[in-house]
Amino acid sequence: EEHYQQYHAGDWAGTLSNFHSQTGILIPVPEYLVPQAMIEWGAIPVQLEVFSSETLEQVDNAQNLWNLQRTTVTVLPDVGCGCDNLETKKVTESLVFSIAAPDETNYASLSIPASASVGKIYPDGILLVAHQKTSNPSRYEILVSVPVEKLNEYEYRTRISFEVDLNQPCEIKTPVSIIKERRISSTSSNGSVADGGGLDSRTVSNLIGIEAINRPFALGSIRSTYSFGEDQNCIAGSMESLNLPGGVLLRYGTSMIGDSDGERREGMLLEFAVSSNNITGVTNLSAKQSIARAFLFRN
Repeated sequence: EEHYQQYHAGDWAGTLSNFHSQTGILIPVPEYLVPQAMIEWGAIPVQLEVFSSETLEQVDNAQNLWNLQRTTVTVLPDVGCGCDNLETKKVTESLVFSIAAPDETNYASLSIPASASVGKIYPDGILLVAHQKTSNPSRYEILVSVPVEKLNEYEYRTRISFEVDLNQPCEIKTPVSIIKERRISSTSSNGSVADGGGLDSRTVSNLIGIEAINRPFALGSIRSTYSFGEDQNCIAGSMESLNLPGGVLLRYGTSMIGDSDGERREGMLLEFAVSSNNITGVTNLSAKQSIARAFLFRN
């Protein structure tokens, strides 16, 4: 919990973009969220502005269960006078999961019980949650929060989310969503940024940062410079890699490992590296890389 409070608790402001899970191609904002005038001008946005509030509380000490409460406020695109009173969409999620025992490595082998969710907080503050979101027993939403850097007075992080199917072959089934954001408060406001209306574009720009809005990370050339080594446990030909804007590198595929009983388990090997050159707009080949690996299998 201490690691979580240090790196993730509070209020965050940033931008969200989606990418195709096989090609990495940028997916523009869906037209049903975009004003007709912007569509006619050919000005469909590549990102949405988002505000999130997070808390983490233990709900069952005996079973080591924790509840991640996250409220996300998404600002919908608008033009003209609408920018003085922006329309927003507010969603509150409550994710209950067990946290794997802490260790000093950036590798986790996570056994997922039926109809349950698990999480892992890595030594450098990276949080990974495999969340049972649907009735499909092999389908999980993967949520990764990576504390990246502190720049000036702000702390930055990268959030990555997508859904996977743990049946062979293990695959990412949805677009990969990336949020680049900065912490604007260490205390959660429970998503009250737009309560009462009157949220305007000037306030949004001040909280998120004008550079992040005017220079979308999704259109930049900042990509991870990390190179994953070979894994002898991976099934030949199953590994896929995505090197995405914003310094995000994902590699995933079907793998086999031995458990504590000496049996071989099949599941998904998920590796990710995130560059520290967050939304600064500068390609820095010597930038710090936050790296973690997880092996996910159903129990």
